[in-house]
Amino acid sequence: MKKNNQMMKTATLVAFIALSLFAISQSAYAQSKSAISLKPDAATIVAAEGVKPMKAEGPQGERNLGFWMDARCYATWTVSFPKAGTYAVEMFAVSKDGSPITLSVGQETVKADIAGAGNWKEYTIVDLGKIKVEKEGEVTVILKAGAGNWKPINIREITFTPKKK
Repeated sequence: MKKNNQMMKTATLVAFIALSLFAISQSAYAQSKSAISLKPDAATIVAAEGVKPMKAEGPQGERNLGFWMDARCYATWTVSFPKAGTYAVEMFAVSKDGSPITLSVGQETVKADIAGAGNWKEYTIVDLGKIKVEKEGEVTVILKAGAGNWKPINIREITFTPKKK
């Protein structure tokens, strides 16, 4: 009985630590008030004829662009940038097998490789680098499969944070 109690306490402690680490990783992705966040439900999905389009799916707080099974499918957002300048770009994403992506904002494009997680649960923050927005106002943001060995990806959020000069 004493051994079972000790095992229960250990299991409870492990669960608490795991939840705490999860909360810390999620808060590390929290946005500042000046950041622009692109969510799955705001995306316009484009797919070639005969291609099953990706879709926004999942419960609130965990929505993602999922079922992205074909590289000929892509997502766009119309974004109103409050000012011109350089923005740091991050994506909260997961790919079971790893995959290249491209993100375009107006005439600027960044490329990145999403590392393979081996599963569909371990989302990570992917640093896409910096992108220059030429002028304030509405700009189309386009997320596409990258060249090469593209594999399915799930995307929860893309964030643009203005960089100070």
